[in-house]
Amino acid sequence: NTCDYVGAILSYIVLAIPIFAGLYNDVEHLGSVISQNAFMSMYLVSSFTTVVDLSGRVADLAGYTHRVGELLEFLEDRNTGEIFYNQSTTSSGLFQDSSSDDDQCLLKQ
Repeated sequence: NTCDYVGAILSYIVLAIPIFAGLYNDVEHLGSVISQNAFMSMYLVSSFTTVVDLSGRVADLAGYTHRVGELLEFLEDRNTGEIFYNQSTTSSGLFQDSSSDDDQCLLKQ
């Protein structure tokens, strides 16, 4: 919402500059010109706000896609028999403190 309010204020400031500078002195229908320019600038602000809001959703989607990709890689490694090493497990397959020197597999088949 803040972006909408700031955009509206900037829109009217941008419209005020040419009006007070005298660029529209010879225009017969000044209200029509101002209305058209205000519509276009507000539409631009609205579109920009939509893009900014969409960027957060795209970032969330990228995070979810990365997690799913890691899950698929893990499941593929597990199904092909590639097992991770360098940590110790108990005989029941549960993790334990890796203070012992012998490397046992993390996943029991």
